[in-house]
Amino acid sequence: MVNENVTHFMREFLIAIIAVIIVIMLLLPLRVAAVAATAIPMTIATTIALMHTFGIELHQVSLISLIVVLGMVVDDAIVVTDNYVDLLDKGVSRWTAAWRSASDLVVPILTATLTIIASFMPMIILKGAIGEFVHDLPITVSLALTSSFIVAMVLTPILCLFFIKKGIHPHPENGNGGDAEKKESKKSFGLDLLQKVYNKTIDWGADHKTLVIVCSMLFIVFAVLLFKFGIRQRFMPYAERNQFIVELWMPTGTKLETTQRATAKIENEIKDDKRLVSYATFTGTSAPRVYYSFSPEFPVTNYSQILINTLDIKSTETFAHDLSKKIDALVPEGMAQVRLMQQGQPLIAPVEVRISGDNIQKLREIGEQVKAILKSKPGSYLVHDDFHEDFYGVNIKLKENAARLGFTTSSVSQIVYTGFKGYVVSSMYEGDKSVDIVLRMDSVKRESLQDLENIYVESPVTGASIPLRQIAEISPDWQTGRIKHRDGVRSLSILSETKDNVLPSELLDEIRPEITRLNLPVGYSIEYGGEYANQNEVMAPMFIALFISLVLIFLILLFQFKTLKEVFIIILTIPLSLLGAVFGLYVTGNYFGLTAFMGIVSLSGIVVRNAIILIDHTNELIRDHGMDIRTAAIESGKRRLRPVFLTAMAAAVGVFPMILSGSSLWSPMASVIAFGVTWSMVVALLTVPVLYIVIVKPKDVVKKNKYDDKNKGKTSGRPPIMAVIAILILLSPALTAQETSRRFTLDQIQEMAVQNNRSLKIKQMQVKEKEQKIKEDKVMLFPSVNVGSSYMYSESLPKLTVGKGAFGELPMQYILDDGSIQNVTVSLPNENTTYEMGKHNMFNTSVILYQPILQIPKINTGVNVSKTDLAISKEEQRKTTMQIKQAAEKLYYGLLILEKQKEEAELKKQAAGEKLNEAESAVSAGKATASAQLGLNASLADEEQNLLKINIQIDDYTADLKRLTGISDSVTFILDKPAVNDHMLLPVADSMSILALRENTDLKIANLTLANAKYAIKASKLSYIPDLGIFGGYSYQKGNSLFPENNTFIGIAFRWNIQDAFSNSYVKKQRDWRKMQAEENIINIREQIDVDVAKSYRRLSQYADLISVARKAVNYRKEELKVEADKQSSGLNNSSDYLTAKASLAKAEADLYAAQLNYRMAQTDLQILAGIY
Repeated sequence: MVNENVTHFMREFLIAIIAVIIVIMLLLPLRVAAVAATAIPMTIATTIALMHTFGIELHQVSLISLIVVLGMVVDDAIVVTDNYVDLLDKGVSRWTAAWRSASDLVVPILTATLTIIASFMPMIILKGAIGEFVHDLPITVSLALTSSFIVAMVLTPILCLFFIKKGIHPHPENGNGGDAEKKESKKSFGLDLLQKVYNKTIDWGADHKTLVIVCSMLFIVFAVLLFKFGIRQRFMPYAERNQFIVELWMPTGTKLETTQRATAKIENEIKDDKRLVSYATFTGTSAPRVYYSFSPEFPVTNYSQILINTLDIKSTETFAHDLSKKIDALVPEGMAQVRLMQQGQPLIAPVEVRISGDNIQKLREIGEQVKAILKSKPGSYLVHDDFHEDFYGVNIKLKENAARLGFTTSSVSQIVYTGFKGYVVSSMYEGDKSVDIVLRMDSVKRESLQDLENIYVESPVTGASIPLRQIAEISPDWQTGRIKHRDGVRSLSILSETKDNVLPSELLDEIRPEITRLNLPVGYSIEYGGEYANQNEVMAPMFIALFISLVLIFLILLFQFKTLKEVFIIILTIPLSLLGAVFGLYVTGNYFGLTAFMGIVSLSGIVVRNAIILIDHTNELIRDHGMDIRTAAIESGKRRLRPVFLTAMAAAVGVFPMILSGSSLWSPMASVIAFGVTWSMVVALLTVPVLYIVIVKPKDVVKKNKYDDKNKGKTSGRPPIMAVIAILILLSPALTAQETSRRFTLDQIQEMAVQNNRSLKIKQMQVKEKEQKIKEDKVMLFPSVNVGSSYMYSESLPKLTVGKGAFGELPMQYILDDGSIQNVTVSLPNENTTYEMGKHNMFNTSVILYQPILQIPKINTGVNVSKTDLAISKEEQRKTTMQIKQAAEKLYYGLLILEKQKEEAELKKQAAGEKLNEAESAVSAGKATASAQLGLNASLADEEQNLLKINIQIDDYTADLKRLTGISDSVTFILDKPAVNDHMLLPVADSMSILALRENTDLKIANLTLANAKYAIKASKLSYIPDLGIFGGYSYQKGNSLFPENNTFIGIAFRWNIQDAFSNSYVKKQRDWRKMQAEENIINIREQIDVDVAKSYRRLSQYADLISVARKAVNYRKEELKVEADKQSSGLNNSSDYLTAKASLAKAEADLYAAQLNYRMAQTDLQILAGIY
């Protein structure tokens, strides 16, 4: 299949090369065309060499990349060759024309090349299956464009010098032409005719500028409308493979034998079909990952899968279509489905409605409503949910006494599972086939519900064996077939396939309005998965890639042209080219999906090339030849018509084979590029000159020329900015193609995990918080200082009126003029008098100190509580640190064990392959039957599947370890293997128990919690004491005449809330109960520590015994391998026998290594219990 696909794309690649060369030959004279076309094989050869250097193989995506870029790699050579011919036409000598053909255009060609690379390279940020799929496309395109630039700048001028002796229109000074020249110029008749038509058109456009610009803007609106109403959308098409699968789901709980019989009906239907090449059936499990987007199912007895290989891609489509019509009738008791391989992210179904909530019954009710909506649509097919059918099972509910005996739900379920279902304890070999050894009860003891009730389980606390019925209630009950969770919340997915000619996006658009109107209970939500979720997941980074492309293109253009107006004109060609892209999808009937969007992203860099060439030449005509803006813009379009037309045609024709191939994956991208480039050529030649005439003003030209004159020569001695950007972008493929490898020890991994863990950072912050809380509580022991100040303005002041005689009368003697004395009485006061009390503006400030006395013991108790909280936080931090280090250690050792198992699996696969080769030779020689070969084929497939499972585990462990440690995804780490010792010294159990009872973090936290409870009780007792304290202070006031301005005071304050005396009694009782809980918790933890220490010590002893046995097995396997090696050297056995013995030795070594590392992990468990890890 791989060879066939590569051959197919190689054929398209060669057709594209020939098509581009033919176009150039038809439009240019033979010598000129030959020089330009020479760039194609040179560039492709250089690109393939660079691809090999960067480790990029020739596969579907890299070959497509070469086809996409094929028409672009000749563009630079065409432009350089055209400039050379034009210089010859102007009478320039061949030597001068050769070096000027490249040097005159190095900046615009470099800018154009960088913009195209900038449009492709951001695709490198895509992640997941899509990122893995398209990863090599931007790198290959960048390498090809870099190579084409170098070829055009170095090789093409040399070829022009040696092979092109005269121009297309020879200068009169070079001769009068003659018959040879006339004959040679006939090939340019088509371009001459096009030139005449264009000359008239551009002159007309310059006279009707408003009409041209309005029409151009209308083309953008028309493109949007055509996309909205004329283009259908499908994110990713089906994979073009001569392979498809049939899945069968039987009712939940169906036995494996029943599933096999149902699958046989489908096998009988397909085995005689002429389109069938081969098939493989997997019952109870699924095929290994045969394609990048294929997602294997977990093993279950009610599932089977048939992997079908057909003659070709067309046979796959017809065969799958015909079988899907019959399959429901073949297995009416199950749900059978024919599925084509899917491109992109793995999909459960193209249309998926996810309902999230807590209650399973409510989820089912909402699910039935969604199912009804889906089934009412004619485009839906095979509507079902992922909970599957309910099945009749047994419900085991632990009684209250089970916890006291040490039983947990997980421990009981493991015992029941082992007894009734079985647990794989080892494996043995029958010939070359590995057979699991399963431990379970005898069949007569696991036949009925009574057998389940009478199964004996051992108490972890007492060690006694107890019937299950004494610790659990056992009752038959209907069970949900399967419960799925998404982000920790129960989630029911309603799934639907789509019928022919109905796209998932169209079916989703039909059902969404009705689903939105559903009245959902509080706490329930609906979201959409399937193709819609995959599209949202991928399109977000695609839009980011588009944004990055536009920003890079903008910066490159700004560095080149140094004026926003010219950059705006060039950037505007991107939306103006959209009509061609959308029209290309419409004409070819392709859907808009991921590859079409990738085409638009890449088109953003391709279409600006023509505008860059036009505007750069326009500036040259204005600057060097003194033309006005209008004349320069028109003449630039006329002069650059030929290279613009040739480069556009080359780019369009280069991807035409992809359009003609009808590939559902790549044809949309080719349609967008081909029609987009062609339409952008029209836009560039007509709209760009008109926009330049309208937007650019004479003052802009003068300003730019002054800037250029001022900065001319300033860049000598330092690399130009454009050169730096060019080097960075051209080297970007090398940078992105490399990964960093680093070696890590266990200590380094644990240290990084501790530094990177957010939970531990939270614990550290909690410790800092508690430290500040202690300081806060201690402050309460010192006097509190209250500083206050106030200002008040009073409109009306209080008044005091003293009435006449209010203070009595004063007898007095009055001496008259005649000397006589007269007795009189004077009133005090002698009239009514009014006094204002204070002033309108009043100001007051004071400082008051309060020192509690009787509350000091309570405050000290609060400080002790805070100190205990701090100690608890520190212990929790230490516990979290140990847990993080243990998690890192388990992942570290788990990866090392998996690497050993991978070595074993690779040797087994190699041995199985060698046996298969020997069997094929025997069958060919007539010494064996084909049945033996089939069995060995199955064995090889088993070993491949086992190796794949191990690789998946390694990938999962690696991802978890990187997330735990914060190691970048781009880093490939190598783990140092720790030294292992076969002579294990077991610690003394009693000493470990004593140490655990003293240092165990859980026990320390429990003791501290008890201390906290005691402090809380003490604080509640101290709450009966009233609040007695001393206060003193100083006050200053102005504005109140009744009080002194300065005043110092001191006193004693007493407060006692009588109600607190009653409520505090209940508080004390609460805290008494809290203390009793803490004491009970300590007892429970102590007992659990004793049990866990004994269990860990038992595991250490078991692993020590296992290491001893595994070491013997290794020695035996070494002897066996030595014997087989001697036999092989003597010619007494086959190489497969030697490889089998080598694989057996690898398995024994892997078992020994696993036992040694498991011993170390058991040691860690014991150390964590003892609090010394």
